[in-house]
Amino acid sequence: MMANGGLQTYGTAMGSPLAPKLAELCLDFVFDKIIPKLPFQLPFIFKFMDDTIMAIPNNSEHIILSKFNSFDPRLQFTMESENEERSIPFLDTLVIRSEDGHIDTDWYRKPQNSGRIIHFKSNQPYKHKINTIKNILDRIDRLSSPKFRPKNYELVKEILKKNGYPSNCISGLFARRGSTSVGSRPERPKFYSTPYIKGVSEKLSKILNSSSTKLAFKNRKTIGSLFSKTKDPVPPAQHKNIVYDIQCTCSKRYIGHTQNFLSNRVKTHEKDSSGPIKPNSTALTIHSRETGHKFKFETAKTIGTEPIRFKREILEMIHIERNKDRAVNFRTDVQNLNKCYSGLIHQIQPLP
Repeated sequence: MMANGGLQTYGTAMGSPLAPKLAELCLDFVFDKIIPKLPFQLPFIFKFMDDTIMAIPNNSEHIILSKFNSFDPRLQFTMESENEERSIPFLDTLVIRSEDGHIDTDWYRKPQNSGRIIHFKSNQPYKHKINTIKNILDRIDRLSSPKFRPKNYELVKEILKKNGYPSNCISGLFARRGSTSVGSRPERPKFYSTPYIKGVSEKLSKILNSSSTKLAFKNRKTIGSLFSKTKDPVPPAQHKNIVYDIQCTCSKRYIGHTQNFLSNRVKTHEKDSSGPIKPNSTALTIHSRETGHKFKFETAKTIGTEPIRFKREILEMIHIERNKDRAVNFRTDVQNLNKCYSGLIHQIQPLP
């Protein structure tokens, strides 16, 4: 059901995580059914998601298109043929057919590409800027034939200049490229993501430079944060992968976590609190049955969100520790929380 009351009758639900996989399975099924029935052989065919490139005989475009579009009236395809230069773009690659039938590839950039990358003067870690350039050069090496690489390197230099990169930085990167020797395989690093704080992040990275622990810094101000939310907010009862708080009439509170909807978890608590105490009963049920107090299930609220269970359990323990004087939770609920963080945790304002 859409926000304006309209009903979607075909296809998967908007935003469904299953949609990409189902679309890929559907296209694989269509291709497996149609291609064996074609009256000619295809020299090659490559598919990525909903984009496909194939080599076909001359003047057979209408045969291909009619076969695919007649498979199902709700599934219609479009076709683009090579241009006068015998080339056609496919994803980030320009596929070029030579006169002798040989295939070359070149790095392809859409006409509307602005050429903007991380500006040299932006508030980002210097390593991010250098890695951005390296990734572009690696992409050129992977996607373009050797004869096209020199002109692509020159194009990258122009892009870097327009984005504020100094000449000595650009020349140094190109001079060092390819000079790294292959040695013994190092220990696989472990990466942790932390917010970028200018001055502090560089020092932390330097301290951990010799270890297998690496920090990946992220900027808390993203493009998405600059725009207003276009999606309707999710009702609190439909929040999931959360840490939640339920208050009692005696000013105590129960803090828990769940991967299910908050409404479903609250219903379970409400049902358990009206029944007998069991060996696996929660602290909420025991407190309610032993004291006769009633919890305010209708005012249950989300106090944290985390999709990964391990991290969500840590977040739950932090909230319990911060509110331990008023929480009815078991002491075992925080036994895995290292005591060395206790001082820092209690500097944070507890829940109202």
